[in-house]
Amino acid sequence: MATERKAKGFTIIEVMVVVVIMGIITTVVATMFTKGTHALRHGDAHNTLQRAHRLLTARVTPYIASAFDPDPAGLNGQAVVLDSTDNTSDQFPPAPTDPSGDTFLTTLRFVTTEDFLSPTYPSQFNSAMGATTLADLSPFVYQVVLTPEEDLIIQKLDHSNNYKVAIDSGLPLQKPLFFSRESARLDTSGSEPPIKFYHPAADILVLEVTLTNQIRGASGAQQTPTQVLRTTFNLPSKGI
Repeated sequence: MATERKAKGFTIIEVMVVVVIMGIITTVVATMFTKGTHALRHGDAHNTLQRAHRLLTARVTPYIASAFDPDPAGLNGQAVVLDSTDNTSDQFPPAPTDPSGDTFLTTLRFVTTEDFLSPTYPSQFNSAMGATTLADLSPFVYQVVLTPEEDLIIQKLDHSNNYKVAIDSGLPLQKPLFFSRESARLDTSGSEPPIKFYHPAADILVLEVTLTNQIRGASGAQQTPTQVLRTTFNLPSKGI
């Protein structure tokens, strides 16, 4: 009499249980991977913004460091940072100050011994680097301003023409400092300006920059991480 052999294998219920468990594990792993990728993109985006801020600060710093008080007796109505809300007069009106920091300038205007945009710069009469005596030094007025194209530029002002932007061969004397790019650009979408030059005290200047970026989120939609970054400068006192 032949011995009856039992069939080996899994039942349908057992297979379904395994499939469900594998589906749950796959979903959890996929979710964790997506969130991790999204977090990595966000982190990389903010690192890009911080690099852009360091670049912008490095471009602006030499000009701020060159600013000086043109009055040998002290401020007396003059200042390193000038009032950019009005035409700069021969008296170099000081910028408005507000200890609370609520008052800000969207344009940084300053007096300097350096004629940065002169074709002969640096030379004896347009740079402290080439001057041999204090009599060789002359004050020049420059400004750092945001253009409608979201670029940051430096411009030379013409003291003989009511301090309007100087012109050379029909073109304004200016130089780009920072270009807005898709990967890191100045954020002009909000109600506040993307560049603020706080002047809370005569010897302090705060540069506040709002930068934004574009990344693809976990759902595939475009997202724009935004970051507000600040740099504080101690303004020099260089009376001549």
